[in-house]
Formats: sequence, structure tokens, C-alpha cells
Amino acid sequence: MRIQLTIPSSSPDPRSGVATLWMLLVSLVFVACMQYVLETGWMMVVRAQAQAVAESAALAGARSWGTAATDNAANRTTAKTRATDFVVNSAVNGLTTEYANLLMSLQNSDNAGGTNNNPASPGGCPGTSVSSNLVIFADFDPATRVFSPYVSPASAGRRACMVQFQLTAVSPITQVSRTFQARAAAYWDSAAAPNRSRLVSVTVSCP
Repeated sequence: MRIQLTIPSSSPDPRSGVATLWMLLVSLVFVACMQYVLETGWMMVVRAQAQAVAESAALAGARSWGTAATDNAANRTTAKTRATDFVVNSAVNGLTTEYANLLMSLQNSDNAGGTNNNPASPGGCPGTSVSSNLVIFADFDPATRVFSPYVSPASAGRRACMVQFQLTAVSPITQVSRTFQARAAAYWDSAAAPNRSRLVSVTVSCP
């Protein structure tokens, strides 16, 4: 009687290699998706923080100028300083160094001898350059929603302030530099009870 033994092959099943490859691909896709989600979340947080700073600075500038007893260069400069200080002393993404570098640029938009303390051409407000860091005063008409920085000094009920700044932050997720721009405008509503500064518009973008 003969007994035939079958010895199993020691070569690996080729299907196991395919499964390993699929696992690797799925892992890579999962990591990429998680990175995208975290990066998007971080960008949304920075946008929200930048928006809050721009809003608060514009409201502070409009309030300071609107409540001034007289419209003179000293009071306008004080109001611009209020708005500028709010930006420079704020933090976005936990960093204040980005704002410290903006102080000179913001002050460059101030001209005590110009209309509403604006220089002759601060970038063509409101269509200012995306790289401009500005605090601009203007006359604002709530009915037509026209923001005019070069008209005669605004009356108490139409004194408006626009704040625009740009900052660059490094993503903690991808280590890629992202540039954010924030802009906000507000005016002093002396007809309201109680009187208060009102937000006109806010835009935040990340090219």
C-alpha cells in the first residue's frame, strides 16, 4: 500500500499582498482626510478670530470719534489710535507678533491735516489693496450705505471707521503659511437710543 503525502506550499498566498496594499492605501487616504479636516478647522478658527478683531477695532474707532465733543484733528487721531491699539494688542492663533508688525502700517494711514485724518490716497478706500493695513475714517450714509473717506469731516451721526489688516500664520497641521485678510467698517449712530456704534460690513478672506 502506498500513502501519498501532500506537503503544503511554503509560498505566501498572493492575496495577502493585495490586502496589505489596500490597507496601506486606505490608511493614506484616511490620514489625508484627517489632515484636510484639521487644516480646514484651523483656518476657520483663525478667520473667526481675525473677524472678531476687525469688528471690535472698527466699533471702537467709530465710538471714540462719534462721542467726541468736537471734530478736530486731535480727537480724530485719538479715535484712530483706539482702533489701531485694539488690533495691535489683540491675538490671533495665539500670536501677537503678527500684529506688532502692523502698527507702523496702520499709523501710516493717519494724516491729521487731511480730510477725516486720511492721507490724499490711502489705497482708494473701500477698494483698498489686499496688502494694505489701514484705519480709515469716513462719512457714512446709512440710507445709501455709501462710505466716503474724502468728504468734509462727517457729522456726529455719520462718523465711520474702517479697519483692514493682513496677517500670515503658519498652520500647525501642515506647516504651510496662510495669509488672512480682515476688514470691518462701523459708524456712530447718534439717533439710536442709547447711542451706539453699528457694524456696517465685515469680510474675511484667505487667498
